[in-house]
Amino acid sequence: MDKQLKAGCVDCELPLQFTNVTEETKCGLGCILYVACSCGVINKIYSGKVHYDAKKQKTRPIFDVNSKAAVAMYDTGLGPAEVNRYLANLNINGMSQSAFKKREKEVYEPIRKVAQNSLDTSLEEEKSKSPVIEDSENGEDVSLVTVKYDMGWQKRGSGRKYDSKSGVGTLIGDQTGKVVGRGIRSSDCRVCTYWEAKHVEPQEHKCTRNWFGSAKGMEPDVGARLIRDIETKNCQVSTVIMDDDTTTMARIRRTIKHPIKKLSDTNHIKSQFNNKLWNLKNTFKNDLTKPAITHLNRCFSYALYSNRNNPESMSNDLQAIVPHLYKEHDLCNQKWCSYKRNPNKYKPTVSLNSLPLRQKLAEIIGEYTSNDNIEKISPCASTKEVESFHSMLANKAPKAKHLCSSSSLECRVDCTVAQKNISYGYISQVYEECGLSPGKITEKSSEKLTDKRKYQNDYKNSAVNKRRKLFRKQIIKEKETVVEMREGDTYKKSIDLEQPTLIDIDFISDPLTTPLLETFDVKIDNMSVVYFDLETTSLANDCDIIQISAIEKSSEFNQYITPSQCISRQALSVTGLSVWNNTLVYYGQRVDQCIPQKAFQNFICWLEKFPSQIILVGHNCRRFDAPRLIRSLSQYNLSTSFQKKVIGFMDTLSFFRNKYPHLKCHKQEFLAENLLQKQYQAHNASEDVRILQSILNHAQPSETEISENSFSTESLIRNIVSVKQTNQRYLTLQGLVDKKIITKCMAKKIAESGLDMAQLLAAYRRDAVCGIQRIFSEKKVDNKPRVTACKRIASGICSVLSNGEKRKRREESGYSLQNTSDCPLCVRLLKKTKHLLKNWKREKPVAVLSIIGETKKYLPNETIKTQLKSGLLELMNTTNIWIITEGQNTCIGQIVEELIRENTGKSQSCCCHKDDILQARTRNENGITKLQQHEGNLEVCIKEHLAIPLIVMLVGGEEGSFEAALVNLKRSVPILVIDGSGKAADFICKGSRMGMNISSAEFQSELIHAAKMLYGSNDEKENTIQTKCEKLITQLEDEMAEHPKSIHVYSVHETTYTLDKTIQDILFDVFYLDEQNEDNLTDNILHFVDLWNRPDIAEKKIFKLENSKVLEELQKKLGRKGSTLSKLFTNALKDDRIDMVRQVLEYILDKTLYKSFLDNSLEGLYQTDGCLGKYLFPELKDKTIKQKKIVEMVNDAVVKILGSEEMKPFEKEDEIGINDIFKHLFIWAVLMNRRDLAMLFWKRDGDYICSALFASSLAKRLAETASAEAFMDEQTALWESSRHYEDLAYSVMTELYLNDRKHARQLLVTEVKRYNSTTIFEITEKFSLMKFMGHAACQTKLNKIWKGRIKGDTSNLKVIVFAVTFFPILKWNILKLHKTGERAKNKVTQWGKGATQDQQNISTCLQSVPNWMRKLYYFYNAPLVKFLFSVLTYMTMLVVFSLFVLTDLHPMEEKFPSIYEYIVYAWAATSLTEEIRQAIVMGNFQSFEWRQLSLNAMTWFSFWTLFEMLMYLMFITSVFLRLTMPAGRFHNARMMYAVTLGTFIINSMQFFLVSKQIGPKVIMIGRMMFDVIFFILIFAVFLFGFGVIYQATMYPNTEPGFPLFQNIIFLPYWQLYGELFLEQFYGALPDDCTENIELYSNGTMDRCPERNQINTFVLAVYMVVTHIVLVNLLIAMFSHTFTKVQDNNELVWKFHRFSLIEEYYDRSSFVPPFIILSHLRIFILYIKNRCTGNTRKNKFKITGKAAENEKLAILEKDAVYSHLNSSTRLRRRRAKNIDAEKDGFEAIYEKDTELSLQEQIHVLSSDVDLMQKDLEETLKTVKQIMTTKQNVLIVEVPRGLHS
Repeated sequence: MDKQLKAGCVDCELPLQFTNVTEETKCGLGCILYVACSCGVINKIYSGKVHYDAKKQKTRPIFDVNSKAAVAMYDTGLGPAEVNRYLANLNINGMSQSAFKKREKEVYEPIRKVAQNSLDTSLEEEKSKSPVIEDSENGEDVSLVTVKYDMGWQKRGSGRKYDSKSGVGTLIGDQTGKVVGRGIRSSDCRVCTYWEAKHVEPQEHKCTRNWFGSAKGMEPDVGARLIRDIETKNCQVSTVIMDDDTTTMARIRRTIKHPIKKLSDTNHIKSQFNNKLWNLKNTFKNDLTKPAITHLNRCFSYALYSNRNNPESMSNDLQAIVPHLYKEHDLCNQKWCSYKRNPNKYKPTVSLNSLPLRQKLAEIIGEYTSNDNIEKISPCASTKEVESFHSMLANKAPKAKHLCSSSSLECRVDCTVAQKNISYGYISQVYEECGLSPGKITEKSSEKLTDKRKYQNDYKNSAVNKRRKLFRKQIIKEKETVVEMREGDTYKKSIDLEQPTLIDIDFISDPLTTPLLETFDVKIDNMSVVYFDLETTSLANDCDIIQISAIEKSSEFNQYITPSQCISRQALSVTGLSVWNNTLVYYGQRVDQCIPQKAFQNFICWLEKFPSQIILVGHNCRRFDAPRLIRSLSQYNLSTSFQKKVIGFMDTLSFFRNKYPHLKCHKQEFLAENLLQKQYQAHNASEDVRILQSILNHAQPSETEISENSFSTESLIRNIVSVKQTNQRYLTLQGLVDKKIITKCMAKKIAESGLDMAQLLAAYRRDAVCGIQRIFSEKKVDNKPRVTACKRIASGICSVLSNGEKRKRREESGYSLQNTSDCPLCVRLLKKTKHLLKNWKREKPVAVLSIIGETKKYLPNETIKTQLKSGLLELMNTTNIWIITEGQNTCIGQIVEELIRENTGKSQSCCCHKDDILQARTRNENGITKLQQHEGNLEVCIKEHLAIPLIVMLVGGEEGSFEAALVNLKRSVPILVIDGSGKAADFICKGSRMGMNISSAEFQSELIHAAKMLYGSNDEKENTIQTKCEKLITQLEDEMAEHPKSIHVYSVHETTYTLDKTIQDILFDVFYLDEQNEDNLTDNILHFVDLWNRPDIAEKKIFKLENSKVLEELQKKLGRKGSTLSKLFTNALKDDRIDMVRQVLEYILDKTLYKSFLDNSLEGLYQTDGCLGKYLFPELKDKTIKQKKIVEMVNDAVVKILGSEEMKPFEKEDEIGINDIFKHLFIWAVLMNRRDLAMLFWKRDGDYICSALFASSLAKRLAETASAEAFMDEQTALWESSRHYEDLAYSVMTELYLNDRKHARQLLVTEVKRYNSTTIFEITEKFSLMKFMGHAACQTKLNKIWKGRIKGDTSNLKVIVFAVTFFPILKWNILKLHKTGERAKNKVTQWGKGATQDQQNISTCLQSVPNWMRKLYYFYNAPLVKFLFSVLTYMTMLVVFSLFVLTDLHPMEEKFPSIYEYIVYAWAATSLTEEIRQAIVMGNFQSFEWRQLSLNAMTWFSFWTLFEMLMYLMFITSVFLRLTMPAGRFHNARMMYAVTLGTFIINSMQFFLVSKQIGPKVIMIGRMMFDVIFFILIFAVFLFGFGVIYQATMYPNTEPGFPLFQNIIFLPYWQLYGELFLEQFYGALPDDCTENIELYSNGTMDRCPERNQINTFVLAVYMVVTHIVLVNLLIAMFSHTFTKVQDNNELVWKFHRFSLIEEYYDRSSFVPPFIILSHLRIFILYIKNRCTGNTRKNKFKITGKAAENEKLAILEKDAVYSHLNSSTRLRRRRAKNIDAEKDGFEAIYEKDTELSLQEQIHVLSSDVDLMQKDLEETLKTVKQIMTTKQNVLIVEVPRGLHS
């Protein structure tokens, strides 16, 4: 339309406008607009493209959109009414019925033509893919095609009646899957039906009725007709695939002469078989169940598909199905019958017994196994393509519509044919046939749908989709079954006619979960914090509150409450509250009390005094105080009013545990004593709240910490209600618990899930065992079972529900109660053990520790208590051990209970108390504990029936404990005696120390004295006690002689060995070294070494020289996946066990074993939790990229971290190289930030300096990219690691430089093949390792490169003089030249051994020239001389530039540019070219990163790079303005030239960077510029603040605009420099100003300021702020920056000196503008190298020979050993020596006395540690040599010799 309007009027050709539309004519979806022109002519404007009917000469235009709407209607399966309704909903006019009919007739023929063309094309394609034979009649070649045929009807058949009025038969090629023929049969015609109803002969029309038979006869007729049509197109149909439901094949064979083979559709066969089984179920309802039918169908399908194209085998498997179900397996095949494979383990899925059913099933199977039928079935052919076509047709011709009475059905069928054969692109072909343009959107949509269809077809046929589909179907089916069973009867045939009592509509609840206590946001400013505490009658949930106290700052509340329950003894002893004569007393004194309801009402009234919401704070209120307070309030209906006022609670116990994790106890009295140094009367509620308030005020929690430890009142009430309902449901399940069908824990779990006994009964009635099992295993939101997936529990409940009191319980093997029936303690212990192992999912413990002896509440020695507590804690954390104590009230019992509570969830260790299990001890009349009959059986129960190793630990104890220890010794149970714990333990310890001398007279008295301690103060006579003591000594002597190794003594005072290690050693020696098999013994040792982290055991038992055979066998296990040693080494690496890794590395030296280990375990190592491991490689857990090699993934990660492809650490990405073993481990340790492990692997790898620098770079980049919030600790550790690795490289280079300076400097530029051929210099410069770059070796190397062949002692002044006058060079010998025989040698400082071919040619050429020419070349090619000439040239250019800018710069109209200006042009252009060349050659763009553009970047040269870019851009702009600006505006060009000249002058500061004195100061200026920027930001605030005040008061109501902005900043800015403008502030009016608005508004005169008294005051304030505060602030910032950076400035300068030297080393000797000649030469060489394949190499890189590299490696290794074996003091001296040499030997050595005291202590401790380490290693080696009895040859090597 826009084009038509712009084309203009047909008469005057003037443009038309929409505003002149006079009329609109609607034509379907288009319209014609009549637009009037100014000339009076009415023009027609069409809303879209139009076309005309070619059959008619005069016709109205037809809009393309109307014709496309007809095609779209057929394509989408809509009708005219639906299209119009859709458009009406979009508020668009539709088309009339007649218009639709016309357009349908228009597109009918093009659609038919496209469909027919696709049929012909598909047939030709099918023929091309089919075999060809010669026709016997005419001798022509014909194709043998296989087709698939089926028919679809427009009305679904019910199975008994088929009366559809139309059908579509389809013939599809087997090879292409495309339609090759289609036929339509219709028995209806709309026109004929209309006239026949009027009994009138129909008029001539296009009739759609072509069938007058039945609907069943359509399929055979169409099939035979389509086959005949294909036969006429030079092909023969050899095979037809179709179902077996019609006589189509009989009709085809009657009309076709040649034989045609028929194959059956497998899907139809399976469907028929399934229907026959369900029909058979009506006869055998009880025998043929639903699972049996499902199993038969699966067997039938498996027999078909597993024997494809094998009729004989398929027939045998089909015939074996029925006997297999009747447990006859003679005909079965071993590949699918599990009975044939293993008869003993065979469990039938379905078992049938009915003989009549067997006969019927055999008859059904027999129909398919006949010879004719099995041949049709065996290929397993399918007509799924035909079914797919009919499904597609149902979308375009819905079966709900009657379409066969018109040509619409045929047109829709043709659309379907075209879409099947051509895909969605057929729409475009139809449009082309209609003469319409397809349109971009239509084509794009067709392509998109075609691609989507292709993807869906590929995905549907994939195995993944099929498995997923089956799995999803199974899940959905399970969910539906469970939901239907929970709902009961909802829909059933005639269910409403049944009696209401028989209808089961009881609903089983959804899975429930106990509501959690929810936290909430705490705003302290808007809340009142009230501290409260309760005292109760007991610890039970339903106890009474007897005291409630609260405090809020100074306001207190305290109330005693009359209890309705008795106060327990425990509560009485703790609180001191008791009831005496119905009166509550506190330690015997009466207190004021009231009834509970009044007390709680008073408490709420006290809370309501506070205006804001309240949060109650209590110690352990989450578990104790808060629930009991809410329950008590609910009893008196006060919870609602309480909830309105109290928003929530805070539990201080969890807060203090998180705040002070180092405290061993977090009880309130303990916290008060340690934090406040106060002791108070605990368990008095009023005192508790006061102390709690003081403690919390001392801790000063933040709002976040309060929120994390708080919970809302609402969630607490919900939790209490839920628990109450759960308890009610639990009571209904009590019968199952009493009958021991389920445990209490399981009953509680069932009740918590929302189930009670009634619901279990409902589930049982609906589906028996399966019903309860499905309810129990129903998945919750977290995908866990609702109760349990264990079928045994469901079957046990069903047995009770079905049989009443009948129950079935099975005892597991190993838990027999034989020989323990007379021991109640053993019975209870067995039950408790079984309960822990089964219901609590506990693992079987490694051992049981039975602690006997001490029964008191305290130990005689506090040291013993501390050691026991720490030892047991460590033991429980490392070993799954169960502990049995004498009682919960004993000191040992309390210690163990406390440890268990603190380690809940961390360890599987548990504790059992004998008094909890059963009261097992009795006391005689003297109070002495006697050994009971059952106590002897306890150890037998543990050791024999539970098969768990037992250790008895004796702590103190009396006579009974001594007898118990002797009984255990007789059973060979190891006894651990704690020395110093008193009585029996001390007695046995003394006897154990005396050993065999126990009977000697000198020890008898001492033993008797110790034995008497067992009896204490007793009234017995001395003689009696003496006799008993002698008897005890005799018993001890006998047992020690019989079991000398069973007694173990642990003494805190005599050894530093911990208790846990002592117990572990006992377990190890007694139980696990009895293994006779050496391999099993080694595995056991390694297992417990790994479990306990005991490298000392491995060192004693395995890793020693005399175990050479064991070590030899053990080495082979390192490379085996899953072996014990492999697991040990993996865990040692993951857990950072340095000693364990060191032992493995020392005794296993074969690298191939480590390679095998890494092949299996490297991926697991990178999944290590902690630090950054799990964040570096998240793709390792992704199953979709499992094919990616781990080495490639490590390379990708390192490259991503370092940001450079050149830093790829490994060349081989398909495997782990044999020489990269320790390199892999080293890089893993660096990435995981395991510094000690990294040092171990670094020592065993090569390229030490390069490896250390690489690790430093890697750690540095990790620290830079780590988030400071998420990885604060890791970031700090990574920075420390980076510095450590850099210091390590620095120290090794120091050793190497002191030993061999020449090779040390050579190592800096030598390629390191193992690190992607990089160099040490390259890594140091790329990752800004400034300290290493400042090393003397690096700086001397740079000095040599900087001066080239010029001698080092030549002064710079002499070089300048010689550079200007080159004649003295020929006379004076200032260059270092090789002798004639050494000319071929190419020094690193000049060319490098990796020089290009061009450089080698130059070197060869120089050998043949005279000596003076070589001197000139070497002198002027030195980087220093290049730099001097660059400086001179640049200064000359500045003089010339300044000359013409100041004296000869005129517009082009007046004068052309002078010769000076052209010189500057040439110089600037060539300089810019040189800058571009440097950027390309030096690789700046390869490593360019946007973050380097930040002003915070460390590199000073990045700033100069940006400055030069701006400088040259300004120069180009200046030249452009100079050449284009006219004279009137030429001042702009002059101004631009002046500014550009200034930037060129400032740029000359770069040359100062070469100076050691001035260079750091330039860097300092750059740093201070950041301070200036920050100062400007601060100053801008005051500038605008005071400027606005000035402007508003002195010049009010100023017009907005840019002058207003200027005026705001004008006065305050210049006032900073002392220009105060006082005349304006005091109102002194100048002569040239006015107050007339008109005059100053139009700019005639300036405006006069208005006088205001506030201005003077504001000026005074402004001057104070700016001159005193801000200026001094800037000075302070400068001072701080200078002080902070001063020490590091020289190091930064040395680092950036590398870039300067590298730049001028690569630069040409020519200066601009003559440097363009060098550029042309470089360009020509570049083209030549690209053609020849040569590449340019870095000048700072050497590719050394193998022998030379090996020598460097040896020297580097010696330096590493020298570094590792030298003391800290020696390292410091060597470093100072290097620094002194680096500074020109001007500095002297500092003495150690100048060090600080802390530094001296550090140095001394480091030396002592090193000496101690060397001594230990020496002693260890000597012991091993003595053990193996080897001869030793001692050779003294003079100091200073190296390998």
